[in-house]
Amino acid sequence: MNERVKRPTYSGKVVSDKMDKTIVVLVSTYKKHKMYKKRVKYDKKYYAHDELNEAKMGDQVTIMGCRPLSALKRYRLVSVDVRSIETIKAEEIEAALIEQETVEEVVVEQPVLEEVVEQETVEKEVAEEKVPTVEVEVKDETEETSEPSEEVKEVE
Repeated sequence: MNERVKRPTYSGKVVSDKMDKTIVVLVSTYKKHKMYKKRVKYDKKYYAHDELNEAKMGDQVTIMGCRPLSALKRYRLVSVDVRSIETIKAEEIEAALIEQETVEEVVVEQPVLEEVVEQETVEKEVAEEKVPTVEVEVKDETEETSEPSEEVKEVE
């Protein structure tokens, strides 16, 4: 019989991927209580070797026993069965943001240049036009009338 078939395989959830090329997998098993004959859930953590750092926190993975790779690692990653929703959403959001940034850069650059040129031409036109100014002189004539008189002069 093939040696790999004899090796233990477990399926569990990745609870940590902070180490380089190492993941911690939580494997849940059920055992029958000796006295009460009730199923009891047991959790055990296994350190597994992840050569490509492909498993992320929350993923469902399959690990297989192998020779000792370090003081704690006795398993290696066989496959990532189910990706976590958080990982999928994060990847989709990043991809969408990158697409939006490239589209915004192309679309935004052209109108901004046109607006600047339009503003400069409007400012030049306003500067070229000479707007006549009006001066108002108020003379105070308190003896003859109670209302002040106004004289308007146009200055160019």
